[in-house]
This record gives sequence, C-alpha cells and structure tokens, in this order.
Amino acid sequence: MKKNHIILTSVLLIGTLASCDKDEKPKDGSALLKAEKENILSFLRKSAGQKTAFEKNKRSTQLASTTKPVYQDLQNPQVRTATNGILDTELRVAYSDQEIWNVKDHQTLTVRLRNYEGLLVPPTLKVKPGDLLRVKMKNDLPPLGHVSCDPYGGMHHTSDDPCEQKNPQSFNTTNLHTHGLHVSPKDSSDNVLVHIMPSCEFQNHIQVPENHPQGTFWYHGHVHGSTAVQVSSGMGGALIVEGGMDTIPEIKAADEKIFVFQQIPYTRGSNGQFGVEDFDASFGPGMWDKGVDSYGWRTMINGQTYPIIRMKSGEVQRSETDTRRGSGKD
Repeated sequence: MKKNHIILTSVLLIGTLASCDKDEKPKDGSALLKAEKENILSFLRKSAGQKTAFEKNKRSTQLASTTKPVYQDLQNPQVRTATNGILDTELRVAYSDQEIWNVKDHQTLTVRLRNYEGLLVPPTLKVKPGDLLRVKMKNDLPPLGHVSCDPYGGMHHTSDDPCEQKNPQSFNTTNLHTHGLHVSPKDSSDNVLVHIMPSCEFQNHIQVPENHPQGTFWYHGHVHGSTAVQVSSGMGGALIVEGGMDTIPEIKAADEKIFVFQQIPYTRGSNGQFGVEDFDASFGPGMWDKGVDSYGWRTMINGQTYPIIRMKSGEVQRSETDTRRGSGKD
C-alpha cells in the first residue's frame, strides 16, 4: 500500500506542476514555484534510482540464494512432546557442519559447530505441568584432555579466568540446564555442577511441578567456562510448558510458529575452517558489531537468515519465542 501511495502522490504532483507550465503569464512567485518543482522532480528521480538499485540488489540476492538458507519460508524446529506424563528422549552432542548465509559476501559458508542431534536448531521440548522430563545426554565431542565419566567429580571452577567465561579445556564438556523452570537443582535434575565429559553420558530426571506456570523457556549446556562457546554454536533449544491459554480453542487451532533467535559469531580458524573456537575473536568487546559489519554475521531465526513468514488476510497465528545470545545487536 505504501508503494502504491507513493506512486499516486508522484503522479498528482507531476500533473499539478505540468499544469503550471502551461500558464502563459505566470503570477508573482512563479520563480519560487519553478524552483520547488525542480526540487520535487529531483527528489523523485533520486527515489526512483534508489528503488531501482534496491530491487536490483534484492533480485540478485534472491537469484543467488534459490536453494540457500536465506529468504526462504520459515521452518519450525523439530518438536518432541511428552506422552502419558513423560518426555523420554535423548540429546547427542557432537560436531556437525552447518550452512550459514554470509550477508556480506552473499554466499553460503560451511561452519563446523557443536550441536545437538546434528541440528543447527535443536528439538523443541514440550511438556505439561506435572510431567517428567527424562533426557539422556550423550557427549560425542572429542576429548581435550583427561576424561573422567564421574559427572559429580569435576571441579566447577577450573579456569584462570576470574569471570569463568572461558576455559578451553572444558569447551567440549557439557551438561543440561533448563533456563527458567522452577525445578530442583540437585542430583540428576537441573544441576549445573554436573560435568559430562567427551565419550560419557548422563541421564537427567527433571520433574516439572504440578503448579508450574505455562510459558516458553529454553535449555542449553551450562558448564562454567564453556557456556558461551556452546550456546553460540547452536546448543540452545526451546522448552515449552503447555497449558493455560494453549487450551483456548481459537488459540489451539491457530498455526503455531516457534522462533529460536540465534547469534553465531563464527570465525575462520588456522586450518581455514569456520567455527566458534576462538573465545576472544567471537566474544571480545565490540566483536559482534565488528562481525556484523565485516564478517556478515546476522541474528538468525530457526537457523535461517531473513526468513519469510506467510499469512493470509485475516489469519491468526501464534508464536513461541526463544532467544540465544541476545547481547549483541543486528
């Protein structure tokens, strides 16, 4: 509508100004009117040029990305839902190669990342109040040092970094933390002190209380010293506690969109492979702004760059939103 409005306004202005040119005896102030006419025509010519350049760039981008992860219809993540009061599932952690669209260079990059289930966007877990969340974590990342499969034997503070943001020796050690759930932090529940080292596995039992509020939460690895590296590789997924408004027939019948926002600060390593391995290059002061401008980083939705959401006139859709590493700016 805005586009049509601009075109219509332009036609009316040009028509009015053209009629002024037909006056054989211009009234006082005609010079001012003529100058204003030139200003308006100059603005319209400039706008038309900008529009042509924009459309040309958009067309070239779309043509170059016919089968690329950019300008494609939004795809929901995989969903795993509890049945009979239990969500019994497994999450395997390993390296996988993912395709990410580089906005600056207009090309798809292959980025090697730590992921759940080999997916850039891990499965969405759906439970209800009172359900038991049973998740077996299997760590198939390569070892970076001595391995002990005692989940409670690892030292929680093992890094020289006083803020415990990075510890390269633990980059491949993980656990499972649910962000926002009102659940026990002990034993095999939501225990961030658990260490699941490479080649090890661990069975989580997270009991969701009967009176737990409904909403959209998320899960991720939370070993101190490796959290940023793992979450910003894509190891963070949506966790939805159903109920409440979900049961309203009109809302329940609406098409559901699950939005997982991710900021993956990939850099090129010494071996030429893109990944998230260099903490300072990915997370240092001002690096996200630099990455957006220089490296083509973007905030992705469900692993897609600039996805398209299609709706019919009058249609109602509902969304569940989950954000990863939201400290940067796009």
